[in-house]
Amino acid sequence: MAQGRRPAVSLQVCREWLRRYEQSESPPEIAKTEGYDVRTVRKCIQVAREEREQREARTSLLKNGLEMHQADLIAFVKKLDQEIVHADGRPIGLRGHLLWQPLREHMPRARLWDLCASWDQLQGRRARTLQEISEHIVRITGEIKMVPVVHQLEKEGLLEDKLVGLVNWWIMGRAQGRQLDSEPITAAASGLDHVIIQCGVWTCGRVPKGKQKGVIDWLHALRSQVSGWPETEAMTEIMSKTGELTKKIRDELAVITYRHIIPGHCSLCPF
Repeated sequence: MAQGRRPAVSLQVCREWLRRYEQSESPPEIAKTEGYDVRTVRKCIQVAREEREQREARTSLLKNGLEMHQADLIAFVKKLDQEIVHADGRPIGLRGHLLWQPLREHMPRARLWDLCASWDQLQGRRARTLQEISEHIVRITGEIKMVPVVHQLEKEGLLEDKLVGLVNWWIMGRAQGRQLDSEPITAAASGLDHVIIQCGVWTCGRVPKGKQKGVIDWLHALRSQVSGWPETEAMTEIMSKTGELTKKIRDELAVITYRHIIPGHCSLCPF
């Protein structure tokens, strides 16, 4: 009686034959033991070998992709750390970066995100306080009677934008604990009839000779008053909290960096 066709050899059996072949059992020996044609055994061994190579290639590809993805995330964490160091009162600009959301997906419950939200809120408050300071300074400059307030050094008077910058410099110095009276306010000749008023690196304006003492006295008085402004106290508090937040955020980022592996999964993960 004719024998029926043998059932198809499963991939699992092919793998087992490959294992036996690699342990020095020949295809004819396997064929004899298993009752299959030697050509079938050889074909199955080749199928198992190719399947293993493809599987190993996929594994290697995924491993390399995962390593590159993790390296990208760690590089982004380091970039975020540098932004915090050099933010200078700005909100976090890297929120719009392609890797911001994937990093959040990897660590949805991380303390880092609440700290970053607090950072942006604080810098928003800082921006509003700076605007209030500018408005305060503009009101004060409107009260100056001895010389006009101008917008170009070539014109006679005090430069409005330089006054705003100078007072901001004083306020930031006060917030950082610097001595506000450490920089002299001086007058240097500018032609026959005018002098340049200078405070440290700030050129405050060009005024007629004979009026420099009144202008310098007014600037000294303004510098003394700045310490008592409510905006100065607000900025001092903001700067203190910014320093505390900077340390907390950088500590969180350092832990992520030194772990070298970011757990979890995101939409950009290669698997």
